[in-house]
Amino acid sequence: NIRFLLFVFTGKCDCPFYARIELLADKLSLNLPSFRVTKIVKQPQDWKEFTKWITEKHGWFVEESPVVWRELVDQGGKGILIGGANEFQELVAAYYGEQISIRTDEMLNVMKNNIKYKIQEDQEQQMKIINTPSPSNVVVIGAAGLGTGDFLASILNGKVFGDEMIELYLSDEVKNKNKLFELREVLEEAALPKLSRVHISDDVDECLTHAKQVVILDVIPRKGPSFSDIRIQDEWEPRSEWLIRRFLYFDKLGQKMKEKCPKSVRVLLAGNIEADTVLMEMTTPICFDVTTLHRRTKGKIPPEQIVGLVKPLELKVKAAVARHLKVHTYDVTDVVIWGNLGSSVFLDLSRSCVSCRRHFDAGVVGGSHIRLPALSVAENPQWLHKELLNELKKENSTRKSEYIGLLYENAMAECLKECWNSNQSQPNQTTSLVMISRAPSQL
Repeated sequence: NIRFLLFVFTGKCDCPFYARIELLADKLSLNLPSFRVTKIVKQPQDWKEFTKWITEKHGWFVEESPVVWRELVDQGGKGILIGGANEFQELVAAYYGEQISIRTDEMLNVMKNNIKYKIQEDQEQQMKIINTPSPSNVVVIGAAGLGTGDFLASILNGKVFGDEMIELYLSDEVKNKNKLFELREVLEEAALPKLSRVHISDDVDECLTHAKQVVILDVIPRKGPSFSDIRIQDEWEPRSEWLIRRFLYFDKLGQKMKEKCPKSVRVLLAGNIEADTVLMEMTTPICFDVTTLHRRTKGKIPPEQIVGLVKPLELKVKAAVARHLKVHTYDVTDVVIWGNLGSSVFLDLSRSCVSCRRHFDAGVVGGSHIRLPALSVAENPQWLHKELLNELKKENSTRKSEYIGLLYENAMAECLKECWNSNQSQPNQTTSLVMISRAPSQL
């Protein structure tokens, strides 16, 4: 009750015996609906390697061209070896009563056509490989922590790097390797369209070669109480010891990046998800990290390609301004953050604008083409200047990490969009970043 027979014909393109049984196989496949053929043609120099593959795959020791076997489509399994040209012709003569009579010159013509076809096929395949862009390597260091799932999904959905395929490298400490395997499994199950492959590694060295984008999360957290006990001040690791640990880590990482990364690599230091909470003990000193990394990679990676994330705080300020002006958060632009995350920060709303004022109680209403200075339409500009940041800190101190994570992940994705100029919906807008100044002081 076999529905059809599938025969696999393999041979060298310059083999006359392969040419003979190829003609016979073509004749049978044209006249017998149940007789199907798959052909594998190899260059002479590739034949030996191919026979090794046959031995490893099927367990058949073969050397001469051609080789014919039948696939067990109806049963599964490794297939049945028929043999060479003579064995196949004997099988066809006995089973189908068919024989082939071909002159030597005809057989040689078929062989020449096979050679020509194989050369052309190899050239086309080579051109396809050359014209197909290689996947972009994106490295995420500290990937086992909070705030990676939605962020990685944004990257692998084409929202950051457009149509580029992404080869993703996830790196973390050895103790977190199981978390990385779980994350990889979820990413692969999600069928994300731009994902080429996910690599897991606890060795940063092997991740950095050919990296296009490196994202560094909360790699050296400060030792201290859990989130529920963060107000117990005397349990925190001394800040000086914490900064020494961070310096040693980023100094070593910077040396590796200088040795292995291309000059075009871009680096985003994202820190931890509490990057703007009221307790400075929990806040990652991103300015310190960026400075350390820049000094070690100086001469290889331009300073504007190593930046720190400020976007979470920027988005929260926009939301607070939007509530005050009774507009949508998306309609507030050009909020600038000055200072040092982990120490003192200052808001600069002098450039901030607002558009699309829709609220029924708003003083000024207009479309998206109208952009007004935010301070000029605010009911209480002094509150925006003096109290807004303190109010935000009070709100943030009561929020749980899992809820802050959504904002944090979106902020990372939006920051990368702006860095790679893929955020075309909001051109010519100001954003805040931690980066080294081009001035001689390099602050």
